[in-house]
Amino acid sequence: MFGGAPAHYKLRCHKKVLSNLVDAFGARFSVYMSQGAEAEDSFLVYVSASEEGIISFCLQYGEHCQLLDAPQVEEKICAKLDAILEKYSKAFFTHPQSKLFGTVQSYLDILRKYKIVPILMGIKFTEAMA
Repeated sequence: MFGGAPAHYKLRCHKKVLSNLVDAFGARFSVYMSQGAEAEDSFLVYVSASEEGIISFCLQYGEHCQLLDAPQVEEKICAKLDAILEKYSKAFFTHPQSKLFGTVQSYLDILRKYKIVPILMGIKFTEAMA
């Protein structure tokens, strides 16, 4: 589905995504039971996939899986998440089902990060945000 040379990746996944792993990677993965507190609901997965394929899977199922031991790929996932957040950040504060609904401090953090200057009643708040 995605181009590029395959590499080996390790994921911790919730049991909810097992069928999605089959759909995404076919027979190119192995499952091992997790140890510790998360063992009941999760497992470790070793998968052979292209970098774009693993990034896409992690973005799609990120709520239920975590890429392990691949810091360069994690950075690329974070960059894509930043781009998504930039597009949808307003919804984080205005959608009633958002955990950040109405959170002023989180709103200011987003404004600082993306260097957005709010104007309220004609006053720029650049010094207050510094």
